[in-house]
Amino acid sequence: VKVSKNLTSIVLLCLLSTSVLAQNSQPQSLQMCIDKALRQNQNIQISNLEITGSQALVKTARDLPKTAIDAQYGRTQVFDGNDVTLSIGQSFALPSFYKAQENLLKGNVLSAEKRAKLTKNQLIGEVKSVYFQIIHSTQYFKLLQEQDSLYQSAFKAASVRYKTGETDLLEKVSFETRLREIQNRIQRTQADKQNLYQTLRFLMNTNEVFEIDDSLPSQKSLAISDFQLASNPFLGILKQQSE
Repeated sequence: VKVSKNLTSIVLLCLLSTSVLAQNSQPQSLQMCIDKALRQNQNIQISNLEITGSQALVKTARDLPKTAIDAQYGRTQVFDGNDVTLSIGQSFALPSFYKAQENLLKGNVLSAEKRAKLTKNQLIGEVKSVYFQIIHSTQYFKLLQEQDSLYQSAFKAASVRYKTGETDLLEKVSFETRLREIQNRIQRTQADKQNLYQTLRFLMNTNEVFEIDDSLPSQKSLAISDFQLASNPFLGILKQQSE
């Protein structure tokens, strides 16, 4: 029982630390996370730079090669003295070449824009996936907390009955084993949630500690309801034994 209380205390301490760090920040909605990711994500920034660079190259499609200037000093034109020879040359291609080159560079711009759009859609999908995984993890954590409370009470009741001789050791050990399993799940769920937050911060390219808005009306709570207790006799027995 002491171990169980310590495990619960550790989990609560982790939750408290996260809450203190994020207390000054506004809960981030899904749209807020997406908007920030689209502004700050490194892949999006690289895609935008690629588009800008491709657009800049289009302006150079009809540029002529540099003018060649050559100067010579010596006996190039006469035999009895030195002279200076200056030559200027300018090369250029047929107009069709510059048109084809411009079309090629414009095609590169379109390709860069398509890649940027694909990157954007992939990023939005990843942010949504992680966001809803965090919501699911939060709801699952609450469910585990309720189960932990039920098993704590049931274990205490079984311990009392064992001491008074009303039941055998097997019932007490069974509840204790199940209680430890629930508490291990609580720890794993909390660790998974922190990893998900880290992934979301990576996608948003931010070190800010924040919490998401998990009070979405469209999300169904995973809390143990009267219906679940009625449909699951074992949970009903646990609740009855804890009372």
